Amino acid sequence: MDGKKLSPQELIESLRQEVEQTLSQVAEAVNSVPDGHVIRGSEHQVKDLMDRLRSRVFEQVLQMKADAVEASFSPGGGRNGAADAEQGPCGEVQPDGVRLGGVGQAAVACQGGAVRGSSRRRGIRPNRGHDQRRSK
Repeated sequence: MDGKKLSPQELIESLRQEVEQTLSQVAEAVNSVPDGHVIRGSEHQVKDLMDRLRSRVFEQVLQMKADAVEASFSPGGGRNGAADAEQGPCGEVQPDGVRLGGVGQAAVACQGGAVRGSSRRRGIRPNRGHDQRRSK
């Protein structure tokens, strides 16, 4: 992910409330069982609480990493502020919907959002895994 580093302090701050709440629930689980039965009486509940926290921490790390990458992304330009690649013109479209000069492009989005040459427009139905011409 482009070498973006996570700030440990930001991660800690973003999860502090959830960590404290989970640890409070762990203490409650341990305190609720009779003396001498702490492991047997609270082990599964503590494991479940910690599993949820582990999942939440990983989810938060991934979100923070994605947010950092997204913040550095420039949709209008490349590294030098100029467009890395320019989209070509829509091109000439034959009556059957095939774009001239295209490579296997039956449907081409053109200026104004129109899609030319789509199978729906030409009355072609997709095969749904059975012969639609057969009748019972």
